[in-house]
Amino acid sequence: MLSIEQVIPSLRARNKRDALQKLAAHAATDLPVAEEAIKRFVLESADLPAFGPGTGVALPHAFVPGLPNPVVTFARLEPDVDFGAADGTKTDLVALLLSPADNAGNHLRALACIARTLRDSTARDLLRAANSRESVYAILCGCEEQYWTREPSFDESARRRSKSTAD
Repeated sequence: MLSIEQVIPSLRARNKRDALQKLAAHAATDLPVAEEAIKRFVLESADLPAFGPGTGVALPHAFVPGLPNPVVTFARLEPDVDFGAADGTKTDLVALLLSPADNAGNHLRALACIARTLRDSTARDLLRAANSRESVYAILCGCEEQYWTREPSFDESARRRSKSTAD
């Protein structure tokens, strides 16, 4: 979902709307959907739940008709921007998730993966200290791998349940 080209190590934005428009425009560079359409869908979705979970993180997300696969654009905002987080903190780390309109299940799984990664205080600290696009990308990909390998697969979960009921 995330390519190195979709990482913005330093994005200047005046406010939430400006940040969202710049993120959407950046995401559109590699997509088969018009930039204006992507901006419209992102701005229409600006108040969906999980948009500003706090700790300096925002997870804007939108469904985009015509999109073949989910795409993530990640940015560090400089300066921090008010995304309306419940804890009152301003946002400096933002991951925009765009998903095909016909696949809500994959959208929710992708959103959960991103949230797990950015909920980790060590990952956030590393992202804030990173000094290049490559470093940010490596941190994000490394943390995603950490969470994916930490979660038991369906088969493993089922095996544990059947073993505990057999005992």
